[in-house]
Amino acid sequence: MRDVGLIWLNNLADKLPVLLALDVSNNKIYSLKNLDEMNQLETLVEVNIQKNPIDVHKDLKNMLKEAVPAIEVINNTEIRDTGAGIKNQINQIKK
Repeated sequence: MRDVGLIWLNNLADKLPVLLALDVSNNKIYSLKNLDEMNQLETLVEVNIQKNPIDVHKDLKNMLKEAVPAIEVINNTEIRDTGAGIKNQINQIKK
């Protein structure tokens, strides 16, 4: 979904409930409310949101990490060991 003029992410969890990677780079996404939408994607481990107005926010990576607990890669940069998100999900199930 890159470079298609998106300004909003809507109902992704309903449409793509087991989405692992989301590339919405080079669009017109500007609102932090889109992070709430990504929060619903429990299986999301990779997101690329480069070249969007929201990408200039200095705390974007930290906010994405909080909004999407399983996230491992943000804007093509590994932020956690691959598989860490799945391990966390397994640990949560065991509790």
